[in-house]
Amino acid sequence: MSSPAEITTVSDLDLSSSEDSVQSLQNIATKDGLVVIAGVNSSASDQQAGKNEHFRTYNVPFPPRNKGDFPSAEKAAPITSLGQSAIFRPSTATKKETYQRLLRLSRPDSREAGSKRLGAIATGFAPKAEIVLFDASETPDASSVRGRINLPEGQEANDIDIAEHKSGQFGLVYCMDDAVYLHSCTYDFATKMSKNSTEAPILLYTTPPSQKHGFQKRLRCVRWLSPHHVLLALNTANKTGGELLVLRLSSNDNPGKITVRRSLPRSIKSVVSLATCPLDADPGSGDRQIIVAVAGQDMSIHIFSLDYSPSKSVQVSKFNHYKSLSDVHSLSISKIAFSNFYAPSQNPTSTMSIATMPQYVKLASVSMGNTVVVDTLTLSSTPTKPHDTADASTVKRNSPSVRWVLSAAGTELLRSWTGILMVSFTIFITAYLLQSYINATGGFSTTVRSFLPPGARPGLSVPEAVSKQAAAASNTAENVAHLVQNKPPQVINHASANAASAIWEAVDYATHEASAVRSAITHATPIVRLRDLVSRLSSHAHSSATGAVVVLDAPSGPTASIVPDAETLRNSGASKFEELTPEERERWKAALAAAGQWSVGEGETVLKSIFFSQVAAVVGGAVRDAVIH
Repeated sequence: MSSPAEITTVSDLDLSSSEDSVQSLQNIATKDGLVVIAGVNSSASDQQAGKNEHFRTYNVPFPPRNKGDFPSAEKAAPITSLGQSAIFRPSTATKKETYQRLLRLSRPDSREAGSKRLGAIATGFAPKAEIVLFDASETPDASSVRGRINLPEGQEANDIDIAEHKSGQFGLVYCMDDAVYLHSCTYDFATKMSKNSTEAPILLYTTPPSQKHGFQKRLRCVRWLSPHHVLLALNTANKTGGELLVLRLSSNDNPGKITVRRSLPRSIKSVVSLATCPLDADPGSGDRQIIVAVAGQDMSIHIFSLDYSPSKSVQVSKFNHYKSLSDVHSLSISKIAFSNFYAPSQNPTSTMSIATMPQYVKLASVSMGNTVVVDTLTLSSTPTKPHDTADASTVKRNSPSVRWVLSAAGTELLRSWTGILMVSFTIFITAYLLQSYINATGGFSTTVRSFLPPGARPGLSVPEAVSKQAAAASNTAENVAHLVQNKPPQVINHASANAASAIWEAVDYATHEASAVRSAITHATPIVRLRDLVSRLSSHAHSSATGAVVVLDAPSGPTASIVPDAETLRNSGASKFEELTPEERERWKAALAAAGQWSVGEGETVLKSIFFSQVAAVVGGAVRDAVIH
């Protein structure tokens, strides 16, 4: 690369046109360049003759550069072949199609004797599929094989990953369509001897069968997150979506348990590739962040982060969405991979703190259209947690005071608090708009009543709930803005937690009030409509007497009842509808419509036989004694 913002070819090597294309690729760093391991099948004629030297190694020297300059293509040395070997067992099929489908190396780890790594390759199109372990410390070949795993008949590995959890102790995980397995082994690089390599792999997890058509979710990718956690990417049946799962490894009785689950965006019908990048750990607590990237069939890449805290009961957090990249390539993505991240060390003679130095992680992707895209993710520093140690002065002098994350301390919280603020603000706006429909007495206006069930009359006052919720949301927003302004990350983190508590209290209060409104509307005592009362009176046994329907003007709204003696109503000052003035008629009609007892569409005919009284206390006794339910 001639510059960080430009991708250029430094060196290349044309492979034989009679041989297959490159199917898998990994590299081992050396002092002067790279040793590249690739899976390239021999020619068709060689394969049919039983000779398939699929395991290839190449030397890729770094081009020289002056101090401060980037490598130049003009100075690059050519790529040369180091060797080719046949590692898989010879194919017994009539048509030889076995190829080196998968290739993974354990992450490099610094040792006094240099980085020591184990690698694994897996077959594709083999009559009997297998996974082969090999020593990748130096230039590997057929003599580097350290173990073999035979897979069930008719199945092959969809993905593999290998990690060194302790010095010389390795774990290999691999997934097939419906199962994930663990193979553990101990390897001594000095004696080149392995232990436990012949033990049977442990079944960690199987996908549950689908209730529709017997289809299952199919496991596509697997990656180590920690010595006790594995990340899985699976596709649902018929390419209807994808999921990410975090599997926690426990005892032999219950080897694997799903602890975190994340559904991918609907645009992703299937996952095609998965990559992870663990960042540096806190030297005291062991906390670290892990970046996760998922590529979908829609040429998109979605980036998440996971927080790993080994000292907590919930060791792996939920997925925090960081960024989505759309249309990264014009054709389907075939592979994505992160660059390894190594935290910078503080230069004792430098006056600049490492916390102020920008750090980056690169994400490379390749496609079926032979295109390469490199995206750069900027990291931020966050202070490490204080911890007890036998020699605190040594730790303070030798250990960095920061670790690196994809987002600065508190930013993930603030991102989530921003979402909460938006929810709170939305509730406030909704409540404010709802308030415009509420009349001065705390009841609902005619517009709102028209949407309620006939006779439903909520009995609670909403303006007070709106006022309290609005004040809570406003105060919380002001507090967050004040607390995070010009404050260091650790203060933002604490402020965010306090703000969240206040926000959730406001949201909970608004939710409670909304539930109360919904309950009042649902369970309100219905008021019988006037047409029903008139019909009931005409069909009642004493309808031949002087019974009548009366509407009383109560503070909470008009109430209608049946009384057996109309003369009592007349003596108390009640009047029939036709005896009222035009102004009084309009006022009564508006009140009845607002109460849900009558609508304009019913006409005034039903009102003509009804008595109306504005003095509820005068006729209260007669109504109380003679109401017909």
